[in-house]
Order: sequence, then C-alpha cells, then structure tokens
Amino acid sequence: MPLIRGHLSKKDTFCLVQGILSLTDVTVDEPEMELKLSSELVPNLRSVKPEGNLLEDRYRSMQMRNLVEPRAKVNKKKTKKKKFEKKSFREITV
Repeated sequence: MPLIRGHLSKKDTFCLVQGILSLTDVTVDEPEMELKLSSELVPNLRSVKPEGNLLEDRYRSMQMRNLVEPRAKVNKKKTKKKKFEKKSFREITV
C-alpha cells in the first residue's frame, strides 16, 4: 500500500482505513456473531431454522469490499411553520 499513500494529499477526501481505501469517513462495523447456547442446539440439521437476514448480510459484505458506499442515517429536521395574519381576515375593531 505505500504506492497509494504516496498519491494521497491532504486535500483529497479519501481515507485509508485498515489498509483499504475508502471514499467516506463512515466505517463499516463488524456484525456480532450469532451463536446458540448448548441448550438451544438441535440434534439434526433438518430441524435447524435460518436466522438473520440474507439481504442485510450481503449488503454489509458489499460495503466491506467497497462495492457499495457505506453511509450513516441522516435525521431530517422538521421546519417550524410560521404563523401570520392577513389583513383581509383580521377583525375590524371600532
């Protein structure tokens, strides 16, 4: 990796994380291992039910290999509505 480090400058938005060139500052966290206790194990493989989500696992794998850009969720702020009165609807007081 010394060749890549030589080409990067401070102005570039690239960051080098664990020897992998990343385009963003967001890093992909390693998922927790899903393990079963000895009391939860079943005697045969036919009765084992799948756990987890295949789509999430594949997406995380693509993020780790830099095929898909890792992103963080952005919380949208709701704008406050302005209250105002129009002259035509204002009550006339004498």
